[in-house]
Amino acid sequence: MYLRSPFFFKSNHRTFCLFRQWVLLFIAMMVVACSSQQLFTPQKVSGVVSVADPQIAESGVSMLENGGNAADAMSAMLMTGAVVLPSRMGLGAGGVCQILDPSEGRVKTLNFLPRPMSFDKKIATPSLARGVYTLQNKYGHRPWKDILSDAKLKAEKGIVVSDTLAKDILNSSKLNAGWKRRKKGDVLMQPELAKTLGVLKDSGAGVLYNGSLADSIVGQSDQIVREDLKSFKATFMDSIDVSESGRRTFFPNPTDLSSEAYMIWKNAQSDKSDRQQQAIESMKNLEKNMSTAEEQNRGIGLIAADKSGLIIVCSVSMGQPFGMGQLLKEGFFLAGSMRKRDTFPIYANFIETNPDITDVVAASVGVGNYALVDALNDWSYRLNKKRLLEDTTLSQDRLDDKAFFASIECEKGYPNQVGTCKKNDGFYMVKEKSN
Repeated sequence: MYLRSPFFFKSNHRTFCLFRQWVLLFIAMMVVACSSQQLFTPQKVSGVVSVADPQIAESGVSMLENGGNAADAMSAMLMTGAVVLPSRMGLGAGGVCQILDPSEGRVKTLNFLPRPMSFDKKIATPSLARGVYTLQNKYGHRPWKDILSDAKLKAEKGIVVSDTLAKDILNSSKLNAGWKRRKKGDVLMQPELAKTLGVLKDSGAGVLYNGSLADSIVGQSDQIVREDLKSFKATFMDSIDVSESGRRTFFPNPTDLSSEAYMIWKNAQSDKSDRQQQAIESMKNLEKNMSTAEEQNRGIGLIAADKSGLIIVCSVSMGQPFGMGQLLKEGFFLAGSMRKRDTFPIYANFIETNPDITDVVAASVGVGNYALVDALNDWSYRLNKKRLLEDTTLSQDRLDDKAFFASIECEKGYPNQVGTCKKNDGFYMVKEKSN
């Protein structure tokens, strides 16, 4: 339709044309701005995934794109990670998750930490499958079979050996010749693991603890005790609220994971100089103990969130890369149990929420020898613009640990103002599919 100039522009038609162009340009800019804003509203975003490895992230993104929630995405990533990164999160691994469900108005901890076998305390009870099944059973929407589909397919068809997996292979003296030959970029097929995942897919996680898989595992070593497998449970409990000055910040339970972090944090927030100094000294002691560790502990942090605001942050580890280095017929390695003095610096898992505990403002999760020191440092800087410990040694081990942290930071909360979330490495904003 042709737009005619109104009577007050008839004396200068060129002025009218210029005016019309400016009006149309302004309207176009507003449309683009509104479209851009709508792109990042909660209604247009299925969720968020944060994890360092893109092959693992793929499983979580796919779940969110196809109607799954955060628990489905996290469960799929954990099981796929057992295939993609068996050195750090195989079926033998254990860990801890924190879960914020806005409908509950609280932050919970899921504890599936590796526990030492009663006969040989260096070996940990395989914990990952039980932890994932427990998480999925309570919070997930998709059938259990769907959760394992991608992991089983990747084990059958093969995954590309990542730089991280290649480095873990190179640095491990416990592996057999077949594994030692693997290099970055190689295609790694794991038929035995695929078969095990198929059994888990059809029969549930219990078969690994009190079924045919448990029978096979016990039969392979006198050091593996049947009762240890049978009695292993993953448990939910309330997270530890360390909130100060109206902020809601949560550390994971059980208390032996958070007691030292809590005391450091509480002392650091104090207005008394002696308590602040005590926090610094505690951090220095952790730094000193970690720098002299003979074997570096390795793991990975993962985050999944959906448009309802359900958010799950998990830290998972095998202890040292490939754990004990003992490969079972089922295609996975037994994890090594962690010495008690290593428990605190291994798992770093923090969540900050709005006062009503409905939106996540920030979350940080990681595993490694430097995890607690660096996470507390970063957390303090984010909240107070001041680090607790300024003179940390920048080593390759520290950089390796930081590379496998996962984080989410949303100035006004997720999912309330998802557009304010900062995008970082390993952060995937999953757009909702249009019908």
